Amino acid sequence: RTGYTGEDGFELYLKSDKASQLWDLLLNEGSPLGLQPCGLGARDTLRLEMGYPLHGHELSSEITPLQAGLNWAVKLDSVPEFMGRKALIQEKQVGPRVLLKALTVQDKRIARQGYEIATPDKVSVGTISSGSLSPHLGCPIALGFISKEAAHLSHFLIKVRQDWVPASVTTLPFVPSQVKKRKDS
Repeated sequence: RTGYTGEDGFELYLKSDKASQLWDLLLNEGSPLGLQPCGLGARDTLRLEMGYPLHGHELSSEITPLQAGLNWAVKLDSVPEFMGRKALIQEKQVGPRVLLKALTVQDKRIARQGYEIATPDKVSVGTISSGSLSPHLGCPIALGFISKEAAHLSHFLIKVRQDWVPASVTTLPFVPSQVKKRKDS
């Protein structure tokens, strides 16, 4: 079992000449249960609703795990040596220069990667890293990096094309997973 959407998923490995046959079988058997194909856009919306990072957006060689809110994935205390450890320890001491924030947009327009984030008085403080309409919430959602000086604020403006639209900080996930975790006994 695997997944990048917050929901249960499965990866199937088979010979490529059998893929079309399996695809048809899955669609035929699953259709009465609501199974339908979807593309990368749907998967990306689901991963954003969970707040999962995407390489090139919330993860890159320029974005540290501390900036992306992935502190839990870096074992600074228990792993003695790894590339970048000293820089991360220093960053932890002074605080990351930017922090990833989850935003709900108070408008129908979608904040896309690269759009400017500003304080309510229009001082630029960050950039959107991912954004989409959330079908589950019925409003646009976004992730964005905000300067540490402004990270304490709960309301921002996002420049969508030529207009400033209001946005509010929220907690992740935007939409909680419906997967029931099995309790180990």
